[in-house]
Amino acid sequence: VAADTKAMKEGIQAFVDAYNALNDKLSALTKYDPDTGVKGLLQADSTTVSIQNALRMMTMNIVKGGGAFTRLSDIGIQMEQGGNLSVNDTDLTKALTDVSSLKGLFATKSDSLGANGGIGVNFKAFTDGMLAYEGTLNAKTDSLESSLKRNGTDQDKVLNRASTLESRLLAQYTALDVKMASLNALDAYVTQQVASWNKSTS
Repeated sequence: VAADTKAMKEGIQAFVDAYNALNDKLSALTKYDPDTGVKGLLQADSTTVSIQNALRMMTMNIVKGGGAFTRLSDIGIQMEQGGNLSVNDTDLTKALTDVSSLKGLFATKSDSLGANGGIGVNFKAFTDGMLAYEGTLNAKTDSLESSLKRNGTDQDKVLNRASTLESRLLAQYTALDVKMASLNALDAYVTQQVASWNKSTS
């Protein structure tokens, strides 16, 4: 019975592809383009930046007690500029000849404190924590929804104040128009009377 190295290689490549897709998404959400001034939807958001940094750190973890391979670079997986991972096919093919160490790199169980686990184990624990009912993503979603609700309430208050001010100013200007009309009528009457007086005295 021979090890299915093809399936293992495909699985590792799928892991790298999934990681890169997520890294690209997080980078797009947090980027800022100084030339155009365009900001990502979550630019400078501390939670999103922390998640991306944590994921990158996990790819650089050193796994102890898992065999000959202690880090992803030992099997040909390197981090490129921008945070994406690349696979050196020659190094990975060579690593596949030591299936036990390869398994240890990804699947070593964590200790009683939840530390020193394999790469796959660490990623699963991290994502489970993020996706839990009271995890990071739900907490962030609740926070953003609360902010949206507060913003909506604040906008309603501003619009109500603006409407009240508009009504008051409209009433004042209407009263002013009426007063001006009255004064103009009085001015016309006085002018007419003065003209009449001047004619009668001439």
